Amino acid sequence: MADDYEVLELQFRPDLLQPAAHLLNEQWPRSLETRKHSISDSKTDLPVSLLLITKDKERVIGFVRIFKVANRSNAGLIESLVISPGTT
Repeated sequence: MADDYEVLELQFRPDLLQPAAHLLNEQWPRSLETRKHSISDSKTDLPVSLLLITKDKERVIGFVRIFKVANRSNAGLIESLVISPGTT
C-alpha cells in the first residue's frame, strides 16, 4: 500500500499546482489564484510545499507546507496539512 503513493516537491511538478490548490480549498476556501500564488513559492530549502500523490493516476491526495522557524536552525513549522477525505 505504501508503494501506491509518492511524496514530491511541488516545485518539480508545477502541473499539479491547480489540483493542490483545489484540495486545500476543499478544506479552507479561498480565492484560487491567491491560493496558487501562496503555495507556489516552494524551494528545495524552506519554505517547501510537498504533495502526496497516487502513483497510478498521479492524483493529488495530500498537501503540506513547511516553513523555517525563526532563530531555530533545526526546526520547521508545519502549515496547511490536508489529506483528501476517503483516501485509504
